[in-house]
Amino acid sequence: MKIPIKQASEETGLSIHTLRYYEEISLIEGIMRDENSYCHYSEADIAWFNQKEDLAIGLLLRIPGAPSAILYVQLL
Repeated sequence: MKIPIKQASEETGLSIHTLRYYEEISLIEGIMRDENSYCHYSEADIAWFNQKEDLAIGLLLRIPGAPSAILYVQLL
């Protein structure tokens, strides 16, 4: 089943921006795209996002004078 990004956002509680960001930083890969390049998620993708205990969140650190870095943390 192909789930559009808006529905994925509603089902996971994550914003559309966050879902796109996770794909951009390769936190989740293999997102289906249709002929118009619209994202479609699978039920397995939704289940993965809903496993809050196992979800690694990418945090963008902004330190003045230093290059940006991505830090991955594990939610407990």
